[in-house]
Amino acid sequence: MSGPVRCSVDVAELVERVGGERELLREVVAIFLEECPGRMERLNDAIRVRDLVALELAAHSLEGCLSMFAAAEGVRLTKAIARSAESGDYTDVATQYAALGDEVGRIKLELLNLASDSR
Repeated sequence: MSGPVRCSVDVAELVERVGGERELLREVVAIFLEECPGRMERLNDAIRVRDLVALELAAHSLEGCLSMFAAAEGVRLTKAIARSAESGDYTDVATQYAALGDEVGRIKLELLNLASDSR
């Protein structure tokens, strides 16, 4: 028996943030889907070259995007990566990035479904 399905996006909060405007919702989802791969790539590049400044900036940038979508777990993971960068501790960064990649994948699917349902 499986547990309850966890949603990555707080849909009610997101709809409230866009004032219930379905067209605006579709537009912000489209922007996120277009920009997210580049933000994840910048984060990965910063991890790969161990650039603390770039890592912190990339994590905060992605955190801002995920915050817009009320994506609590994604925000938590980006904050953890930013804290690691601030402290210079790379111990868990690769694991955090992998978990973030999985979470962003779930967020993308939920947003695509939400945007298509709002037509």
